Amino acid sequence: MTKRTGTIAASALMLAALLALGGVPIGMPTGGAPAAAAAAVEVRHAVPLGGRLVEEILLHGQVVVRLRGPLGGLSAAERGRIVAQRLNDYLRQGKEPTTIVPQVLGGQITVTAGGRLLVTVDQISAGAQGFGTPDLAVAWANNLRRAMGAETLSTPKWTDGRWTALAPDEDVTQTVVAVASWYGPGFQGRPTANGEIFDQNAMTAAHKTLPFGTKVMVTNLRTGNRVVVRINDRGPFVEGRTIDLSRNAAAALDMLGAGVEVVRLDIVGPR
Repeated sequence: MTKRTGTIAASALMLAALLALGGVPIGMPTGGAPAAAAAAVEVRHAVPLGGRLVEEILLHGQVVVRLRGPLGGLSAAERGRIVAQRLNDYLRQGKEPTTIVPQVLGGQITVTAGGRLLVTVDQISAGAQGFGTPDLAVAWANNLRRAMGAETLSTPKWTDGRWTALAPDEDVTQTVVAVASWYGPGFQGRPTANGEIFDQNAMTAAHKTLPFGTKVMVTNLRTGNRVVVRINDRGPFVEGRTIDLSRNAAAALDMLGAGVEVVRLDIVGPR
């Protein structure tokens, strides 16, 4: 075996291993330099979340779409690869991310870019995240726009089969689905990151990046319980978790026993 043949065989084995792990970027070429657009989009297969296996579409390292169910005869995994390929095609065209919007196509709720289909919203994915399909379409569109550095869309009203008041708005409430945990007795009376004294009986929370004073409505997707908290601390510092709630907030969400829950975060902004 020549040195070149051995190199090709080793490369083929490495690519096969990456594909088996389900973490290879979509559109990754087998030879030559990878395209920038291809490297920007990735699919994570069968990610366990909230008792389900989901397909995660990442753009520039940010999760922008989570697919939880089949649609049109395609499995969630097949849909994930198709969506990723569409995103790659869109990125290669170099179009403005402001063309990404929710849209009704053929009677289905979708997200489009420049009028071309990116992803169709299914009832299973919407229901699992506590949304209607029109709301999830807006959330996915905003996730994509945010990952590409564009302004998000103001939360529109869904009326008579269409969206109204669909326009950029820097003060829009952002909505994300995340994992929440809670903290309490061991930190009672200690200073928080903003200088306050931590009170486990207050409705407060810790977040790594949100400005202090930000109000966040937290909804437990398992129970439907919701509460509004104020960010006054930093954390959590455990991988995979996004927000750390005070004990009282966790009790209101019925998550003291579970410890962690999948939640929806409606970020209102400083008040």
